[in-house]
Amino acid sequence: MRSLWNLRNQDLGLKTDNVITFSIEPPLNGYDTPRSIALIDQLRERIAALPGVRSVGTGDIATLSGDDEGSNITAEGSPEIPEDLDDVDRVAVSPGYFSTLGIPLLSGREFREGDAATAPKVAVASEAMVKRFFPGRNPIGAHFAFGGGNKVKPDIEIVGVVKDVKQEHVSSAVQPYAYVPYAQRTKITGMTFYVRSTQDPLLLGTSLQGEVRQMDANLPVYDLKTMERVVEEDLFSARMVAVLSAAFAGLAALLAALGIYGVLAYLVVAIVPFFLSTARGARAMGLTLAAALIAAAGVPATARTTVWCLFTLLLSGQIVRAEWRQRRGANLRSVRTSAIDVTC
Repeated sequence: MRSLWNLRNQDLGLKTDNVITFSIEPPLNGYDTPRSIALIDQLRERIAALPGVRSVGTGDIATLSGDDEGSNITAEGSPEIPEDLDDVDRVAVSPGYFSTLGIPLLSGREFREGDAATAPKVAVASEAMVKRFFPGRNPIGAHFAFGGGNKVKPDIEIVGVVKDVKQEHVSSAVQPYAYVPYAQRTKITGMTFYVRSTQDPLLLGTSLQGEVRQMDANLPVYDLKTMERVVEEDLFSARMVAVLSAAFAGLAALLAALGIYGVLAYLVVAIVPFFLSTARGARAMGLTLAAALIAAAGVPATARTTVWCLFTLLLSGQIVRAEWRQRRGANLRSVRTSAIDVTC
């Protein structure tokens, strides 16, 4: 349960409040990349004009969906890096993506509408990427390229640096990310929209679907939900583990209680009668001996009762003690004596 609490309260690097998201896949309706880019541009403009919308951003890899796309990179001036550490995950995003999701911009700038397909290639790097490939220096203006080898020329300029984000899962470790403009991608398969609202984001659901239908009535909208719901769904497995752990802990406590009950029941049924029978036999023998001794000594009747009681208690204790040792050591039968019931 503590692990689940820690996951719920950790810093994701983004703000999920008042944000609703949905996804589309234009290529499924026959769109090529240029038409997909034009459709996404128009949808962003139309959604941004809706009442109650503060900002809009898009990304081709949905946040906290478990999906990723990566490649090794070649960075100019980068130190020697092992092959298993030279990979960087990549997300193609729109202008306004970082501000909509509340991802802090640490230096440089976000993407602009002018970062189009014909413009110079640009990228925004995450903190983890900067620490790994550009340690100890300002990465703004530095260049890199996806891929490796002597023929690869670093031609993508870093124009900004953003805070690290839990992109794949809430529980995932931070990975280096390179964000590029989706307009500069050579292929687009799908796009996820993020809309920050000034009101309850669910109130925008019908309007968002309506805007998509007006652009293309045959284009399906899927995964329409708030970002808070996205986080809860991503934590489902962790929540199930916590519930199962609590259930097994309760079952273990129940089994322990049943075990203790069994032991106590055995003591009551088997052991206690033994002590009771031993005590009754010892008391009867003690009373018999005490009666004989007192009568022989001629003790006055007034003091006879008191002496009798004290003698009985002392003798009974000694006999119980001897009887217990005898039973434990030799496993003999219970000693049975005739009882004389005398009340003190």
